[in-house]
Amino acid sequence: MAIGTVKWFNDAKGFGFITPADGSEDLFAHFSAITMGGFKTLKEGQKVTFEVTQGPKGKQASNIQAA
Repeated sequence: MAIGTVKWFNDAKGFGFITPADGSEDLFAHFSAITMGGFKTLKEGQKVTFEVTQGPKGKQASNIQAA
């Protein structure tokens, strides 16, 4: 699992981006990849763990959880 910080997340559109701690490129984050209970959202600056997967438009975060 990788660690990163939420760069931004739009609740209305259900997506945003995560900046990985290793300095690699920002990753797309879709609400369906959030594994926490309740309303699936992320807050700017929140620390998260995730897996990097290949999506239709490039690398993206999956299995996103609060760190």
